[in-house]
Amino acid sequence: MQFNPKECDVDDGQLDAAGEEMLNLVARISGMSGDMEAHFNNSAKEFSELIAEDIRSTASDNQGAWGDALTACWHIFGVCKKWSGEVDRYRQNIRGLQEEWDAAVSSNFGYTDPDDVGILTSQAAKAEALTTQANTYWETLEGQAEDNTSNIEGGPTIANLRELIDAGVLGFAIYNSTRQLMYYPSTEGNGEEHAEDLLEYVEGDKEPDAHYYHLLAQLSIINGLALDGQRNGNELRPDQIDYLEEFYTSLEENSEDGTVTGVIDLINQSETLDGERDELTEALGGGILALSDGNLGGGYDRLPESVRMVAEGPSDYWIPDAKSSRTSEEDAANTHWRINAELLGDLLQSAPNLEGQPMQGGIAFSAHTTVTISEFLENDTDGEGIYSEQLAPLLDVSTRNPEANAVLLTGETTNGNEYVHPNHGSVELSDTLENLYTYDWHDNGATVAQLTDWIPEYSDSDDPEQRTLAGESTSKLVEALTEDNELYLRLVGVEMEENDGVLAAVNEDEPKISFTELNPELAASFFEVYHNYIEDFGGTTDGVYEYNTDREHLNLPVDARVKFMQYIAGDEESAVRMIAATEGHQMMNLSFDNLDPESPSTAGSENGTLQAILDSALQNEAMNRTANADEAAESTAERQRKAAMFITEVALGVAKVPASTTPGSAVGAEILAASIKDGVQADVDANIKAEIGDFAEAKGNGFTSEQDARLNASLHLIRELVESEDSDLTVSDIDDLALTEANDGSPRVASGVHEVYSRDLSTVDSRIDSNLKENDIILNPSEIDEDPSADPVTIGADEFIETYTRNHREQYDYITEQNRARTPQEIIDMVAR
Repeated sequence: MQFNPKECDVDDGQLDAAGEEMLNLVARISGMSGDMEAHFNNSAKEFSELIAEDIRSTASDNQGAWGDALTACWHIFGVCKKWSGEVDRYRQNIRGLQEEWDAAVSSNFGYTDPDDVGILTSQAAKAEALTTQANTYWETLEGQAEDNTSNIEGGPTIANLRELIDAGVLGFAIYNSTRQLMYYPSTEGNGEEHAEDLLEYVEGDKEPDAHYYHLLAQLSIINGLALDGQRNGNELRPDQIDYLEEFYTSLEENSEDGTVTGVIDLINQSETLDGERDELTEALGGGILALSDGNLGGGYDRLPESVRMVAEGPSDYWIPDAKSSRTSEEDAANTHWRINAELLGDLLQSAPNLEGQPMQGGIAFSAHTTVTISEFLENDTDGEGIYSEQLAPLLDVSTRNPEANAVLLTGETTNGNEYVHPNHGSVELSDTLENLYTYDWHDNGATVAQLTDWIPEYSDSDDPEQRTLAGESTSKLVEALTEDNELYLRLVGVEMEENDGVLAAVNEDEPKISFTELNPELAASFFEVYHNYIEDFGGTTDGVYEYNTDREHLNLPVDARVKFMQYIAGDEESAVRMIAATEGHQMMNLSFDNLDPESPSTAGSENGTLQAILDSALQNEAMNRTANADEAAESTAERQRKAAMFITEVALGVAKVPASTTPGSAVGAEILAASIKDGVQADVDANIKAEIGDFAEAKGNGFTSEQDARLNASLHLIRELVESEDSDLTVSDIDDLALTEANDGSPRVASGVHEVYSRDLSTVDSRIDSNLKENDIILNPSEIDEDPSADPVTIGADEFIETYTRNHREQYDYITEQNRARTPQEIIDMVAR
């Protein structure tokens, strides 16, 4: 038996050459000459020391871009150097084994007699032992090859760069290039001792020196890996979590007042840390969030007690030694908790971010903190938002974690158990939301809107679990805000008073402010939720307040949909977006791709439902806000006019594209897409504005008539027929009354009744009807049912419109009759039914 180890055919010369090329690039980027590896890698330097003097000013102005370019070069250099070293190490190891084999062969495997029968046995044993060792080296090399491939393919992420730094391949190069402490080449130390050492600097006993920066680097390294882990689903190493737990426990125990928040206060007051405060608070804030995150290996129970006490709310923990009456104790607890909550919020706000994505807290920490803030606000009897700027930073951190927000909205933890707050026990979602949503936030509710801002992204996710989480959270959100009628009235600003055991409104005839008018960013967030579930808002329901995971369908009662959309209408821009998106979806429902040939009534029913809910919501919001029927009609008409202008603008934009590439359904799709973008603006031709102005005036009552519904549907179908390959209908066949001008002056089919309202609508209707009678709609069921064997279905366009209009009217009349207020008092009467 012989020793024949595997040969490594990697050309380490090419690896070294590639690494050398990266060093040449570093030299070109920095404008420096000489030994680049020594210049960047051997010690910490200021950024200006790395760059040649003649380009230093330009590089400093674009330090981020320069740093990114240098980091990319050092990343590739590091992988090449590491891989080259590992290949060389493998070959050295194999050479050592080969030398050992050669020595054994030359010594006759320890036998003096060359004919000794024991030689073969010894030879086989030696060969087997060396081969086993060689195979171990080979498997190590294969693993290293896979790691290096993953590292280079993954790019210069925090984890990939830290791997090269911790391996000793890269020293200070990345830190020098980025000035980010997470890349400082220091990973050793004891958390307890480091906290004690840091306190010496915080308390002013020492001024920042090299050891101080090593302490910050240790936290920053872990924070960087935590950021990477939160993005990519990786845990921190157990020793890193242990380090954080030891560090913050020691920091708390050795601080002057026994709290982490007390340390924050000292940092804020420190004169010796003036120039270091931002980096220090970033490191400390990030460490707490990393430690709180169970997905990183941490958890709520591993946080220091003083941080948990902020998350859990005012209690005896916060009451000073001097106590008098119970009332003063409660006041003291509230005051001290608020002060510490502000300190903690500011610290956690300083935590690092990765490419603009801020660091998150763990699920339990985030959920507990959000509920605690809500409970505190309930006890703020002033109710004038005086604590808004103090508590918003902590609320911003606590509402960053989508899974924590879902726990609050669904009432279930990630393992399916009921959510229970440490101090308040079982939580009533409606109470939590009322406290948070009705507070007068200085940022118009942008921070508290994060409770729902995540839902659209999750509802569109490729991950079915995320889609389910979004659907279930939405159903519970709508239920919490709409099922309790007394809460609904409070949310829209109706003040109730009890007389002889009977609740009665005391301001029904006065203008009111709803919570979404007070905090319009909530309306914007709710609109995006509506936008993502718009099909379900117009569809049928097979349940009440639930998300059907099999159908991926949101089931909501009609009156709940009206109330939720009324909340959206509390903000004018969100209302305009909602009107436009609804019109866009109705167009999509009438596109040939979406029509169901087996049920021509479906489009009419769904569009009738959506239109009825929309009109009811707009009317109820305006009637409640103004407490005046005429003013409500005027307000609603103005919002419809703005939406009509927006729809026309989109239609004009689509019309710029050649007709063969823009089916009629493209208008609806574009309206839906555009309505979600920031800054809904409309800039349309003066003659179109005139038409739309007449539209707003004529539609002043806010109702959608049967004629409106029929004309809208007819115009959509005509446009579909003009663009359909299966139809011979052209724009020249359409009566001028149904046409308007594109930007280039060419005729186009009106995008909706709003563009022809100044004309004799009865005549428009009859002229379009003649086109409909002469044309059929050819539908392909295979595109809907995914059945390639299904034959095309032909239906008369006029027949479809009749069925559509009938079903639209039935749904519209039924829903508006039950849910639309005609006087301020009717809003109250409807919920009392």
